[in-house]
Amino acid sequence: IVIYALLTPFGIAIASAVIEILSNRSGSLVEASLNSVAAGTFIYIGALDAIIQQFRVKSLRQNVTDFAFLTVGMGFMGLLAIWI
Repeated sequence: IVIYALLTPFGIAIASAVIEILSNRSGSLVEASLNSVAAGTFIYIGALDAIIQQFRVKSLRQNVTDFAFLTVGMGFMGLLAIWI
């Protein structure tokens, strides 16, 4: 986690430099691509953590409820990504 946290500002600096260099249409495409990779990584890490925690519960009813809320939440995030 520490390495990931330290690499995040480094990645932001590199992305900012690339976008500044490519300040035309290709810069917008690069920016959109980097934003989508960052958002996908964030969702993956969050979902992975939620799934690990969800399977630690022993009750089947609690597992199903947690998984349903996880699925609904990810669906809302997907709709939000399409909308924005």
